[in-house]
Amino acid sequence: MDESERRRWRKSALLAGATLAGALALALALTVLRAPLDRSTFLGLPLGFALAAIGLPLAWVAIAFRFARRQGEIDRSHSHSGD
Repeated sequence: MDESERRRWRKSALLAGATLAGALALALALTVLRAPLDRSTFLGLPLGFALAAIGLPLAWVAIAFRFARRQGEIDRSHSHSGD
C-alpha cells in the first residue's frame, strides 16, 4: 500500500469515526435532555418524544448523506470513484 492509499484510508477512517461519534452524541444528548424537553409540547406530543421520534431519524439521514458526499470527495481526490 503506497502513501496515497494510506492517506485515503486514514481520511476514510477518521470520517467514519467522526460520523459515528456525531450520531451517538446526538442520540445521547437527546436522551439526557428528553425529560426537560417533555415539559413543552409539539403537535400535541411531548417535545422530547417528538424530537426522538421525528427529529432523530431525520438527523441521522442527514448525517448519512453528509458522510456519503464527503466519502465521495475523498475517493475522487484519490482517484477511487467506486464505480
